[in-house]
Amino acid sequence: VAGGNALAESSVPGGRNGTSLGASLDVVAPSPTFPAAVDVAGEVALGRIQQGGAASYSVCWSSSIGSDWESAFMVKAGTLSINGPGPLRQSWTCTAGKDCNLEIAGIGLAMSNSVQLDISDSLQCGGAYGGDFVVPGLAKFKAADAVNEDSTMATHELGVISERKLGRFSICWEAGDQDSAAFLIGDLVVVEERCTFNSEDAAFTHDCESVGFMETCIVGCAPGFAGTERLMTCRAGADLDGRMPQCTAVACTTASLQAVSAGPGSCVCSPGSYGV
Repeated sequence: VAGGNALAESSVPGGRNGTSLGASLDVVAPSPTFPAAVDVAGEVALGRIQQGGAASYSVCWSSSIGSDWESAFMVKAGTLSINGPGPLRQSWTCTAGKDCNLEIAGIGLAMSNSVQLDISDSLQCGGAYGGDFVVPGLAKFKAADAVNEDSTMATHELGVISERKLGRFSICWEAGDQDSAAFLIGDLVVVEERCTFNSEDAAFTHDCESVGFMETCIVGCAPGFAGTERLMTCRAGADLDGRMPQCTAVACTTASLQAVSAGPGSCVCSPGSYGV
C-alpha cells in the first residue's frame, strides 16, 4: 500500500468492516478486519484469511489510527480480491454406492487446491478432533481433478462410498501453498436409495421392504412352493443383488396342511400346488 497525506481524507463512502460497496450480505468477511499499520516497506500484513473467498473488498486508508478508527477510514485506497472458494458456504449431496464428486465454485481455483473430509460441524479441519475419521470408499484428502478455463469451478473426485455411512460431513479446503491451512467451506450430505422387492409372482415371499444400502433381506418360496431361501443385498441404484430362489409347485398328492385347503364340500389344492 503506497501513499501518504496526499490521499485526502474526505467523506467518500468507502466500504467498512471488510466489506465492499454492493457486496452480498451473505459474504463472510475475511479475518482480521481491524486496522493494520503500513510498515516501512509500504506493506500491510493482514494475516491468514480463512473465509470470504471469491469476492472483492474495499481497502480503506487513514493517516493515523485512533480510538474511533471506524469513522477515520474514509478514503478508499483500492480493492482487495481474494481467491478461493465462495463467496457463500457450499453444500453437496452424494449417494451411497455411487461416484461422489464435489464441484467447488470460486475464483482463482487451481489444480494444487485440495479438499478434506471431516466430521460434521468440525471447525478444526485436520486437527486431532477428526484425525481418525473416514467414510469407507472416499478419499479423506483429495487434490483437484479438473479446473475450468476461467478457474471458477474445480472438480474433486472423492470416490465411491462402499459402506452404509450416512449423514452430514464437513468439507474443508486448502490452497496447497507451503504456508496454507485448511478451513471449512461447506457440508457434504450422504444419502441412500433404499431397495424393495417388486414381484407379482405368487411363488415368492420376502422381507425386502425399504432395505438400506448394503443391508440384506431374504427371498423365499411361498406356501405351496418348494425351494431354498436366498439372501439379497441392497446395492447402489436401489438394486437387490443376489440369486433368486428356484421355487417349484408342490404336488397335492396327500392331504397335508401345507398343500391342501378346505373347499366347499371337498379338499382342493392350495395356490401353487397341483393334483386331484
